[in-house]
Amino acid sequence: MINEGVEYACGVAYDIPDNVASADEPLHPALNCIVTVSQARYLVNTLSNHHGYLNIRLIQDEYAELQDYLEGLQSRHELLDLSDASKSPGDLIWTIIRQGLDLFKIQTKYVRRIVPIEINVRHAPVVVRELCFEINPTEQSANYLDERKYKKALAFLVGDAAMNAHFWPGRGMNNGMKAAIALARNILRSCTRNNSIEIHTPLRYLDFLDYESFIARLRACEQQGRPLHVLTDPVDRYINAFYSYIHLDHSCENYKEKLIEKLKESRTRLEDLSDWPHRSRPVTDDELEDISDRISRQAVPQLTLANPWPTREMSDVGVRVEDIFPYDLTKFLPIPAPNVVNVNRSVTVAVHHRCVILWIIGNEKIELIDNLVQSIQKSASFTKTPKNKDTVYEINVVKTAEDAKEWIESNQELIRKTEIRFKVITVWRIKDDQSAVDAIRAVRSVSPRVPVLIFTNKHEVIQPALEFPNVLVTDAEYELKEYAEIYQDTQWNPGREVSSLATLASPGKYHRNI
Repeated sequence: MINEGVEYACGVAYDIPDNVASADEPLHPALNCIVTVSQARYLVNTLSNHHGYLNIRLIQDEYAELQDYLEGLQSRHELLDLSDASKSPGDLIWTIIRQGLDLFKIQTKYVRRIVPIEINVRHAPVVVRELCFEINPTEQSANYLDERKYKKALAFLVGDAAMNAHFWPGRGMNNGMKAAIALARNILRSCTRNNSIEIHTPLRYLDFLDYESFIARLRACEQQGRPLHVLTDPVDRYINAFYSYIHLDHSCENYKEKLIEKLKESRTRLEDLSDWPHRSRPVTDDELEDISDRISRQAVPQLTLANPWPTREMSDVGVRVEDIFPYDLTKFLPIPAPNVVNVNRSVTVAVHHRCVILWIIGNEKIELIDNLVQSIQKSASFTKTPKNKDTVYEINVVKTAEDAKEWIESNQELIRKTEIRFKVITVWRIKDDQSAVDAIRAVRSVSPRVPVLIFTNKHEVIQPALEFPNVLVTDAEYELKEYAEIYQDTQWNPGREVSSLATLASPGKYHRNI
């Protein structure tokens, strides 16, 4: 991956019940927009105004302080309590978080989770690659090199796998959808001959040069174009300036006047837009002055020094899929015109999938592995429901590759069922003379297509295992549980949950999904 730059942030998830007292209501969406575009320190991402994320840009020292404190809580298995000053210290990072909550009128009792975020803006140098893999591998013989048969296949990258966009300017979801649409149209075009789909010969890398070109243009616009204004104007400059003048109390009034002036300029610019959605709800001067009065004196200089968002540079249309892959269905396939409409349709049957995990833990007892197995077995995914006596997930533990092969042979009827998703997890060193490579060969001899995940941090020795198709390697507990299809709250650093939310009588309707 090619790195374009790194920034740091903090995500504060909040969940406000739909029916709360007026004093607990957050900022109106109109005020929310005005405050957000007037400075580049805080940003609220929300659809319903009651549920979402408060994102805070940090400098590296602030990020390190937050990361160290949350890791300490995690090691002690403690929850974060923002309402308890003894557990949530009055250090600078926590002051910054509370200032952001005060700015958007979000009560600390509604905060659900705090997450440190490292924003690594990077991209893959190529998004189409021709892979070569072995067909039906057999035991090696004296002339095994002559007997092996290989097949070529194309692999494509889309979305975050192709490029990581800076989430502050946004459009990461849009970029992923554009890439998926472009790839689908390129595949359709490559397989269409004489108004019909023909797949007689393997697709080639050269058939997808237009897709490579589209991703290159998308990257130039969405990663090296729009977000460049964020990466070239980091928060470090004005935050360090704020720390230099924090002791000068007489300057706060001057900063306050400048902040109100910035808010009024943003209000005028937004209300002059023809598509401003809050025209029926004008924002008054008193509401803008109330914002500067509500936050602490230390927060005023930060927001005043922070440059407003470069909304003009961020508002371009971007790369259009139609510029390279025009959509005209009549040029691809004829429109079907059936003579008789069949109204007798078969009943749709919903298939309830079950995940069956086979875990090879090795002969050596490892406390980390035992704890992981127990945590997965105790997760909500393994609980039985009144309607279904069988568990939705199943985990089976064996010690060696031979044990794994024997288990698969004796459970062929189970793993061949349509609703079963069978997966294998293994450690790298199974016993003195056996590694994950031996485990892969053993399980693939009786279940050729089963996916395998190797849980290890020995990245310097795993290359032989990666020669096999459909093999993953990780040393992250979160990625292992994701592979095992265990529900987890977030795909970022999990951060720490906030304990005060548990005391709420009626959480909002998006309580679980934020």
